[in-house]
Amino acid sequence: MAKKDANSTVVTLAVFSFTLFLSASLMFSVQPMAGKMLLPLVGGTPAGWIVAMAFFQVMLLAGYLIAHTLSKFPSQKHGVAYVAALLAGLVFLPVALDHTVGSGSIPEAGRIFLLLTQALAVPFIALSATSSTLQRLFMNTRHGSSGDPYFLYAASNLGSFAGLLLYPLLVEPQLTLAQQAQYFTGGYALLILLAGTCVWFARGPEKKAAKTNEKGRAATGKRQLEWLALAFIPSCLLMGVTTYITSDVISAPLVWILPLALYLLTFVIAFSSKPIVSLRVMEAIQPYIACLAVIVISLLGSTWLFSWPGVAFYLAVFTLVALACHSRLASLRPLDDGRQLTSFYLMMSVGGALGGVLNAFIFPVVFNRLIEFPLTLLASFMIHKEYKAKSVTGMLIAGLLLLSILLVNVPSPDIGVDIVEGRKMALQAVFLILAIGVIFFLKKLTPAVLTLGTLVVFMIAQYVIADRTELLSIRNFYGTVRLYDKPQPIEGKTEIVRSMRHGSTTHGIQVQSNKELAMTPTAYFTRKGPVGDVFAFFKPKKVAVLGLGIGTMNCYNEPYREFTFFEIDPAVVQVAEDNFTFLSACKSKTPPVIKVGDGRLELAKMSEKFDLLFMDAFTSDSIPTHLLTKEALQLYIDSLAPGGVIAINVSNRYFALWDTIATTAATIGLKTEMKADTKGKRPAYGSPSLWLMVSKNSDSKTLSSRGWHVVKPKDDIRPWTDEYTSLLGTLSLDVPARAEAK
Repeated sequence: MAKKDANSTVVTLAVFSFTLFLSASLMFSVQPMAGKMLLPLVGGTPAGWIVAMAFFQVMLLAGYLIAHTLSKFPSQKHGVAYVAALLAGLVFLPVALDHTVGSGSIPEAGRIFLLLTQALAVPFIALSATSSTLQRLFMNTRHGSSGDPYFLYAASNLGSFAGLLLYPLLVEPQLTLAQQAQYFTGGYALLILLAGTCVWFARGPEKKAAKTNEKGRAATGKRQLEWLALAFIPSCLLMGVTTYITSDVISAPLVWILPLALYLLTFVIAFSSKPIVSLRVMEAIQPYIACLAVIVISLLGSTWLFSWPGVAFYLAVFTLVALACHSRLASLRPLDDGRQLTSFYLMMSVGGALGGVLNAFIFPVVFNRLIEFPLTLLASFMIHKEYKAKSVTGMLIAGLLLLSILLVNVPSPDIGVDIVEGRKMALQAVFLILAIGVIFFLKKLTPAVLTLGTLVVFMIAQYVIADRTELLSIRNFYGTVRLYDKPQPIEGKTEIVRSMRHGSTTHGIQVQSNKELAMTPTAYFTRKGPVGDVFAFFKPKKVAVLGLGIGTMNCYNEPYREFTFFEIDPAVVQVAEDNFTFLSACKSKTPPVIKVGDGRLELAKMSEKFDLLFMDAFTSDSIPTHLLTKEALQLYIDSLAPGGVIAINVSNRYFALWDTIATTAATIGLKTEMKADTKGKRPAYGSPSLWLMVSKNSDSKTLSSRGWHVVKPKDDIRPWTDEYTSLLGTLSLDVPARAEAK
């Protein structure tokens, strides 16, 4: 009999563990899948994924709220209601996004949230209720660990982690979106069967609720607020670090999952029965890591922070601080009480949802720059065990954090200190203060004092010693656009050059102090570069440009030429029209036409035919892959007049796209030529660039005489379609070198 009971408990644990693993895998594979489905609607902007994450966190909250409400009933009734919710979710599968929901010319955060709600809310809420529901049911089994089922939460997060990793490595490269949706539906149906089995296993007597857990802690209002805060900080950091790295790397599942996977890994470690890192160690190092990171971000410049080493730095800081918070959260979990268990998960989800909503809907409106990540790092000390709200230091920290938030959009005063020298002075001051502290006040250099000092340094760096060359900063759903005026040597003289940046990538420059050069195409579009070749060789009359930038292309003006620009970001249009003169000073046959919206969608509405179509719609180095698929290229060809060609700017630091585009183009009878302008002499106002020209095979025109060469399709590359794209095969650590080698 004992052996039979032992076998029964082993089977019970296996069924519950696998059910939680499967549920979590489904939850965190549908997220990148839905995010990828959104790309054509949001134009590749990172905000699309941020809003999607906020949606999933809010739905997670809804699932935990339902589970908590059902915990008032006997566990068997709770389990039956949960299975019924899963069955209701099956009605909405397979997943498909109806892009007409809340349709408008410009996609916004609210519309994205509404679209996801219509398609995914019911099945995802049901999935979200799995963890806390099954853990409560497990408490009514005969397993020896039924009194403390939180180790199952680690198994659940391990499933989430696996689902995220498998998506870019296995699912995305092998399956179309339609196939992914079908496999998800099959997994969901299997989950319903397993969930019913778990309900059948949980037939034991209902355990009485304990007034306190085994350590004597009651789930008071204060304790519930602790749960909320300890979940809020990591969630806010997750959103902040994701915005940072996707704004200047790429907005695609390949990069989205990195911070989310690490976020889940911290849960796995914190809630495991024997964590590999102790709470004592994590709490001891958290303030120092946060303060060091804020000092680096504030004082040492941002250029390297937007490189792969910078991404690694951000992710390491985020992971360690999140692990410290989650480790403490795990130590405060209620034990031996199924109803308090659901309350615990409910407050965790409230904190997570709050962090998601603030980052997706509030911060982009309130802050005119990306500042939430360092602010949240500083705020993380306020949930540290050493923080005393009523102490002088504690009140100063809270007051300075509030002041920092209020001053975010206030222009820095002109104090006559150069940006570089100012940072040097501030950095020297920091080290001087630290040196004095180490020598004379070592015992008093507590985490609280260090945090207070870092806050002061942060405020000086952000609001006093700031970049006075920055003229303008506009932040919206599509990211942050900045405007700068800086001196630059050009043709033996020092000229004032105005530039527009998105992240750390310059999207256009114009010489302000020289009238002749002010009308000269610059950056990627110089007359001696690939763009000049295309205009000189084809002499197009009607030109369409996907991606306005600052309107530089308009200065390839001729009396017979007409330009139509397509731009998804209204802030870019505003900056180009109000702060640059390319659109107004360079005259062609007619004034340029600017259409605000996704270039592919807007072009599809037009019957007009063009002689030349330029595709330059990247946001920073983020690639809107829906503009490079077989269907997109077919649309571009259909929009061309006889003999027309497509020019594509594939200049990028991280992804070598030419072979994939050439292979995709060949499927519809198109040839691809390429020119890399990454070496050699170019004007001081020019930038290295890489361009492709795509045209019909039947067209004998070629640019080989100007240094262009044909890119042949490859048999081992799968063409991109609206149903299938994968950036993993295009990832490269040295794009310019590979381009020159071609």
